[in-house]
Amino acid sequence: MADQTSVNNGPGTPGASPVEGVFTNLAEFSGNLVTLSELQGKLAAIELRHCIKEATWPAAMIAVACVIALGSLPVLLIGVAEWLVRALGITHASALLLSGVGALLIAAILIGVAIPMLRRSFTHFQHTRDEFRRNIAWIKTVLTHSGRSPIRR
Repeated sequence: MADQTSVNNGPGTPGASPVEGVFTNLAEFSGNLVTLSELQGKLAAIELRHCIKEATWPAAMIAVACVIALGSLPVLLIGVAEWLVRALGITHASALLLSGVGALLIAAILIGVAIPMLRRSFTHFQHTRDEFRRNIAWIKTVLTHSGRSPIRR
């Protein structure tokens, strides 16, 4: 018996039971998942800070511009209505209605153009999405190949 080779039942020490190997692999895999989750969260936080840093001044400028534009809009619409009364010879009510409808159409067009542009502005999280896809692929690979013995040639 002394000249026989001892059997290694898997990871860990020679002679370890298969159950111990499963628990060892499960513990390592769980630790790796926790590490990946922490790193994924840190990457998302870094990219979020970068997005906020780049968007602060433009957002403030847009807010100020919106306040100014909203304040001047009634004056502008009344002016357009007065021009329509003189140019087309229509009533004040018709001119006010036409200028209001025209303003709503312009607003709808601007919203239709702005929404696709806004969707494209979230490309800063591309690194997070790419890394998340790689992490999921790694998890699938580990789960698919765990417990299989390596192919020997």
